[in-house]
Amino acid sequence: SKKKSRNLSPTVTPDRNPTKKAPKSTSSSTRKKRIKIIPGSLPPPPNWDQTYKLVEELRSDRSAPVDTDGGEELPEKHLGPVIYRFQVLVALMLSSQTKDAVVGETMRSLQKHGLTVQTIHATNSETLNALIGKVGFHNNKTKFLKESAEIIIEQHNGDIPRTAEEMMRLPGVGPKMAYIVENIAFGIVSGIGV
Repeated sequence: SKKKSRNLSPTVTPDRNPTKKAPKSTSSSTRKKRIKIIPGSLPPPPNWDQTYKLVEELRSDRSAPVDTDGGEELPEKHLGPVIYRFQVLVALMLSSQTKDAVVGETMRSLQKHGLTVQTIHATNSETLNALIGKVGFHNNKTKFLKESAEIIIEQHNGDIPRTAEEMMRLPGVGPKMAYIVENIAFGIVSGIGV
């Protein structure tokens, strides 16, 4: 018995209106411009207060890893404000794509090594990479830390830049990181780290 062969190619329907153009495909490069929202101009979402109360309750015991291994808790305040601020920056630079517990372990290793801008600048890349080897993208972060230490020493007298805008000029530091560092290190809020 003969088997019928099936045609598996898709059916093409001719365009009935040849003058009509095909719709443009949207790509990530043709995004709509965001509308600027003026604070206080929109009503809050329904039940926001219940959600906020729940978050407060869940966070009341301060038992999340960020509470012990976050950028605000890890730096050594007793070493003075300049070192503290540098360690805040380093903690945030290490935190990208890395769990808080791993950042905490890595920061403690760096602190035993000596976590100052001068020490990081003087440490060779291989040693620094070994010290931060557990964090995500450690090869890039090694390079960013070395370059940032040099910039901080040469252009900022050994202290981190004072504004988020200036921090964003450091390698590997984006807006989110810069706003958080600015808030922790200087108590200034010029943006929200999201």
